[in-house]
Amino acid sequence: MVFRFSLGLIGAVALAGCGAAPSGSGVGVSGKSNLPGAGGAVGAPQGSLGGVELCDADFYRPLIGRPYTDVTVPGGPKLRVYSSTAVVTQEYLPDRTNVVYDDRTGRILRAFCG
Repeated sequence: MVFRFSLGLIGAVALAGCGAAPSGSGVGVSGKSNLPGAGGAVGAPQGSLGGVELCDADFYRPLIGRPYTDVTVPGGPKLRVYSSTAVVTQEYLPDRTNVVYDDRTGRILRAFCG
């Protein structure tokens, strides 16, 4: 009996997590966040607060298309350079700059906050 109750409770909790986001949670109908710093303003880049980016991605965007081996970038905790096939953590840090390069060509594909 205790075992069945435990399984039933686990099942109920699992199904409760499948519900819609509560009103006012910051997640809109599209599923995208509209919280400050999450790029929620219409037309604002991801990682921005009211259209002002919180990272240095603008500095790295002119390098898109160039081989990443030809570019010297300073290291640090707020810059992450990785290949398009690399496994990276998915936590969102609005002040961190991500620079992604193509694994095959070695060319920079994207620079963004997050």
